[in-house]
Amino acid sequence: MILTVTLNASVDKAYIVEGFETGRVQRVKQVSATAGGKGLNVARVVAALGEEVAATGFAGGYSGEFIKRGLDEGVIGNEFVSTPFETRTCINIIDELSGLQTELLEPGPLLDKSYEERFKEKYLPLLDTSDVIVISGSMPRGISTDFYAQLIGLAKQKGRRVILDTSGRYLTEGAKAGPAVIKPNRSEAEDISGKQIKDEQDIIDIMKTFIDGGVETAFITLGAEGGYASAGGRVYRYLPPRIEAANAVGSGDAMAAGLAVAMHRGYTDVEAIRLAAAASAANAMTKGTGCVHRRDVEILLDQVNVMQLT
Repeated sequence: MILTVTLNASVDKAYIVEGFETGRVQRVKQVSATAGGKGLNVARVVAALGEEVAATGFAGGYSGEFIKRGLDEGVIGNEFVSTPFETRTCINIIDELSGLQTELLEPGPLLDKSYEERFKEKYLPLLDTSDVIVISGSMPRGISTDFYAQLIGLAKQKGRRVILDTSGRYLTEGAKAGPAVIKPNRSEAEDISGKQIKDEQDIIDIMKTFIDGGVETAFITLGAEGGYASAGGRVYRYLPPRIEAANAVGSGDAMAAGLAVAMHRGYTDVEAIRLAAAASAANAMTKGTGCVHRRDVEILLDQVNVMQLT
C-alpha cells in the first residue's frame, strides 16, 4: 500500500470566472470544493492509477469532516488525527479569459507540540502496511521544522521508502534524513541550494549536492518544460507530452503519485520518470485538482521523451 501524509490538509475551492480583476465585485460562473492539500491530491491520483492508498494527517471541524467524507467517497482509506481546530480553506481563482490562476492559501491551525506525538502514534502502525510513503506540503504552525525528518527516519527504520515533496525549510531539514526522492522546482532548488540556475550544468550540479547529501533520487522540475532527474548514478532530461492544459494546479502532486506508484511496482528509473511525467500531464488536462483519468495516462506514457545525459 501507498501512504500519503498531509499535515496541513485543506478544503480546496475553485472559482471559475471571466475576466478577474482586483478591487471589484466578481461574478463566479462555477464553484467546486474538494478535499485538498498536496498529499490528498497524491492519494486521489494513486487511486486513479489503480493502487491501494491511505491518507493521514491532521483534520478538524466541519472542514475536516468534509475532507474525510470526500476520501470515503473516493474509496481512499483515511486515518487522520482529529484536532479541535477548523481545517483551513484554500481558494483558486481561475480566469477563463486570461488563463491566469490566483491562489489564496490559508496558513492552517496553530498546534502545540503534543500533536507531534499524537501523530506518531497514528503513523507508526500505518508504516507496517505501507511500502511507499509520500510526505507532501506544508505543516501547521507550531509543529517542529524537522518533523518531516523525524517521520522519514521512522519510515526508514522499518525499511520504507519516502518521497518528500515540500519546499523551503521543511525540504532543507527533511532532505537531511535521506528520503528516497525529492522533487523541487527550479526556484525551490535555488532556494535550498543557495545557487542560481543559469544553465543545464547548474541543475546537474545542484542535483549532485542532493545525492551527496543522502537523497537516493533527485528531480528538478521545470513545469511545462519537463525537468531533470538524477538516479542510480545517471542524469536524465525528460520532456513532457504536448497537451492542451485546462488546470495545471496539482500537476506536481500527480507527478509524486506517479513516482510512488512506479516505486511500489518496482519500475526502472526511466519507467518511473515516464509514468510521473505522464500523470502530471494528465492532471493538467483536467479542470480538477489532483485528478487524472487512467486512460489519459496510458496514452501519454509513450509521448514522454526521456534522455540519458550521463
